[in-house]
Amino acid sequence: MAEELKAQEDRLRFLVSRIDSEIKKFQDMLSLLEGKQSNIQNMIKKQGLEPVPIRINPHSMSTQNLIAEMQGHLMELNKLKNYLSQRLNEVIKEEALKEKLLREFGEKIQIKKLPSGEFEIDYSDPETLNLFAQIQASKKTINQLRENLAEVEKETPQPSKEE
Repeated sequence: MAEELKAQEDRLRFLVSRIDSEIKKFQDMLSLLEGKQSNIQNMIKKQGLEPVPIRINPHSMSTQNLIAEMQGHLMELNKLKNYLSQRLNEVIKEEALKEKLLREFGEKIQIKKLPSGEFEIDYSDPETLNLFAQIQASKKTINQLRENLAEVEKETPQPSKEE
């Protein structure tokens, strides 16, 4: 499981770095577009006119505002980065927990990875085996007591309905 967690951590770190480079690239592009928009606004102000909406389009037939599109894309990249970072932190915490558990309990503990990606921990030592044996013995005793009780109830005369 340690190798799986380490591989998962490495993969998540790689994906976060890819997202970071995409974010940087699109932030630079957005700055370029906003600079063009600002230059146009400044030219309008220099002519003594009031600001007007400026939409930067990829081509003359487009109705999309490229700045708004880029801002939305950056938002999606940031959401993905947040998710990946959160998942990476979970994996790092799982690795640290596993190391501590194995260091503290050694062979007494088994960590099982579930298909859902979560994990379960099984703990067993001589004391837990002894406690289990005591429970099993107590269950046998309870069953014997129930059988004895049933025999006693059979032997006890039942009051008649007339009395």
